[in-house]
Amino acid sequence: MVQMMGVSLLALGIPDIFHSIEEGGVLHNEILVAGYVVMRVALIAQFLRAAHRDPERRSILRTYVMGWSLAQVGWVVLIVLPLELPWVFLAMAPLYVLELGVPWYAERQGGLPWHPHHIAERYGLLAIIALGEGVAGTIAALGALLDAQGWTTDTVLLLISGMAVTFAMWWVYFVLPHGELLDVRRGAAPLFTVLHYPLYMAIAAIGAGLHVVAYLLDPEHAGFEVKIGPVGTVVSVAFPVGIFVALVFGAYAVLLRSSGAHDLFHAGLAVGTLTVLTAATGIVALGAPVMLGILVASLAPAVTIAGYEWRGHRHLQGEVAQLQSSR
Repeated sequence: MVQMMGVSLLALGIPDIFHSIEEGGVLHNEILVAGYVVMRVALIAQFLRAAHRDPERRSILRTYVMGWSLAQVGWVVLIVLPLELPWVFLAMAPLYVLELGVPWYAERQGGLPWHPHHIAERYGLLAIIALGEGVAGTIAALGALLDAQGWTTDTVLLLISGMAVTFAMWWVYFVLPHGELLDVRRGAAPLFTVLHYPLYMAIAAIGAGLHVVAYLLDPEHAGFEVKIGPVGTVVSVAFPVGIFVALVFGAYAVLLRSSGAHDLFHAGLAVGTLTVLTAATGIVALGAPVMLGILVASLAPAVTIAGYEWRGHRHLQGEVAQLQSSR
């Protein structure tokens, strides 16, 4: 319950962040940071409970507690100090390093037990939540367009594109058996975790790109003017789609091999995906309607889906079997 309260505070503080960045001067991150600290204090309390009940791992758990507690003191100090942009971001850097470095340092003392399938499920559910927010955002943007224009070719294509890219990304993400692979490659878990930071950002960025499309189609009622033009609008969707697919391939390389450089199958999928995304941008640059470019870009993840339905699953099964046999 306390963590949920922290999440609520953090979410309420996000608009203040963007407004202060737009205005310049002092960064107003007080509410957001307060919410984050509430969340972390609740987590620290859970680790203290674990340390009380698990004498064998008490020193490791206390390392987490001390490191994270120090980081929260730093965040509170950062609220009090009226640092202006961009200095405030420089002051945040060591706190980010501390937050992410504590688990790395603590795990070097012997590590805490964790269930690979549970961890994989947690990351997968977060991906689904992010994708669901993209669907909700698409519906919200589409609703505003329908109020202004009614059903048109553009609104239909926006609906199809938003849903197509969302479900294609869902399919691509879950093509890998993350739980089975983490069970064998436990040492790859830290890098696997870090890859999910930009992966979730890419999912969110696609939803933002679809909003840009809606603003371009009806700037008068949206209240926003898109200054980047049709090509830039397509790129706002195509670029994060490409990043998302690249990160899924990155997870494959991390979990299955030390380097995916010699994996010709996935190299072919990457080239195919890039070709579709480049084509989406190119046809709009040559004068095609922007919604046609968005539709083409939304189909880029389907290259991976088609590849796996053709031969990728057999390829993956062979890789997993080889990895498990060498365990």
